[in-house]
Amino acid sequence: MAAAPVDPAKTAGTIAVVIDSNAMWHQWRLTGRSWDELRNLVVHGRIDLYVPEVVVQEVVRGRHHDANDLVRDLVEVKLSRIEQLLKLGLPTKRQDLTTLVQNLVADYETELRDRLNELGALLIPVPTVSHQVVLTRALAGRKPFDSVGHDGYRDVLIWHSLLDIAADGYAGVVFVTNNTSDFCTGRPAALLPALLDELADVSPTIVAAVAQSVNEVGARVEDLERRVAAEADQNQQPAAEQATVERPGEDIVSDALAACVDVIVLKMEPPTPGRWGLNMSEGWQFLTILEEDPVDVVVIGLDYATLAYAPEDGDWTEFTASVRAKVTLDGFAFKGDVYADDGRTEVDIRDADWNDHYMHVWEHHDATLTFRLTLNADGTAIEECWLDSAEPTEAPS
Repeated sequence: MAAAPVDPAKTAGTIAVVIDSNAMWHQWRLTGRSWDELRNLVVHGRIDLYVPEVVVQEVVRGRHHDANDLVRDLVEVKLSRIEQLLKLGLPTKRQDLTTLVQNLVADYETELRDRLNELGALLIPVPTVSHQVVLTRALAGRKPFDSVGHDGYRDVLIWHSLLDIAADGYAGVVFVTNNTSDFCTGRPAALLPALLDELADVSPTIVAAVAQSVNEVGARVEDLERRVAAEADQNQQPAAEQATVERPGEDIVSDALAACVDVIVLKMEPPTPGRWGLNMSEGWQFLTILEEDPVDVVVIGLDYATLAYAPEDGDWTEFTASVRAKVTLDGFAFKGDVYADDGRTEVDIRDADWNDHYMHVWEHHDATLTFRLTLNADGTAIEECWLDSAEPTEAPS
């Protein structure tokens, strides 16, 4: 879906997320938990997701090159011997293998565009920046060109795509890129100062952040939302009288946690717009034998007797709640890891022979969960509730 003209009234409090090519590299299908969480941010209206047309074409080219590299690598390690040993059904002649692989990726561009549409992404057309502007930039060796202005043409087009979106009036922008040579620097990464100046020229009040991978986007969006809200508070005149928001009742908090669990486990619709479900920048912090993706959570049993909650700096409009829980993760584990685990993790085998190498398992964890919650203005209801972190609970000695 191509990006349409944006209504400034709808972008004033919204974050734009712009994806660079390297965020998709070797994630050709754009599947897994991180991409699903990105789509949830779009669905709940917290972000507008953009992918430059330049990026789409670059990723399609990269997918085809990756396929050709696969053929070359297989041939170099003696394709005929691999087939003889593993019986994978691969053709043993290079030309036949090349044809097979090319057929597999022939429709990749269509598949990629369809997947981006499923994620709610908007395509930014190739920018109309003039040749003179690009030439001046190259001759001056300004980033994202290299110092002599030879390399970086596609990066320049991607950068101008981002500037076009920033000019639409967004409160903030997250650039998802791991290009630490041409776009960003430092740990955590931030846009190069010269690029920040350019961004300020097109949108003086916009706040910006860099996510070096898709799984960092949620945390960066939350950071920007806080910064935008804090700036809005500073710009508002203090009210003559401001009601104090009191500590919410335990029943209100418990109901919100239960609703959040239903969003995570049962995929139910959130009770209100805003942040609900999973929003963990660090993922599940458990000792695990599961492969990273795909991992799904099938049970979260909260022990409400252990519930504790406290405000942020004495302000109950946003607060944290911690509670112990039994968490069950669904995923796939290498057979050797299951047999070698020695009881360190509690595992139920769902399918011992899912394929030659993996089992389908459920993995059980005693956990301490930390949720973040926001209250409405008068403190009578929870507006948002999301799972912020999950750490193992040590068994009592």
